[in-house]
Amino acid sequence: MNEDWKFTLFFFAYGFGAMYSMFSIATEFNLPFTLAFKYLTIPLLITSFIFVFKMSNLFFKNREIRKWKQILLSFVLCGIMTLLSGPYISLANALLQPKEKIIIEGHITDKFLTGKHQESAVVVLDKNNSLGEPYKFYASKNLYKQIKIGDDYRKELTRGGLGFVYNWK
Repeated sequence: MNEDWKFTLFFFAYGFGAMYSMFSIATEFNLPFTLAFKYLTIPLLITSFIFVFKMSNLFFKNREIRKWKQILLSFVLCGIMTLLSGPYISLANALLQPKEKIIIEGHITDKFLTGKHQESAVVVLDKNNSLGEPYKFYASKNLYKQIKIGDDYRKELTRGGLGFVYNWK
């Protein structure tokens, strides 16, 4: 198997794992992506630079490569890998110990739809819940239609090994 296929196979497997985790684990609204950008951007940028500059023959068949192309590719690769890392943070949180069941309950302070083509419903609980801060979560379309701002809401979740709450879909 030549080097081109190894990289492509790795990239597709990494993307498939990220998509599986994203659609299997429900967390607070955008939290895994926020954590990925906060903690993984710099390490992935360094790794991308090393990878692109050391393995440039995977990307560029011409040996005389301009440095700006390598730098641009490093930033693009870092962005893609950081974006795909968010779901892996959710997966690590769900698999690592310790785990504890908690109940989040509070008053609904806001609800909104997000997304252009396929809208997702998001509900916000006030900060007087068991987490002590406002909690945003994705809701089903049916739940979104049924609830009203000011209603009480209660949900059982699990606090994972990285400290944030989740539930398996």
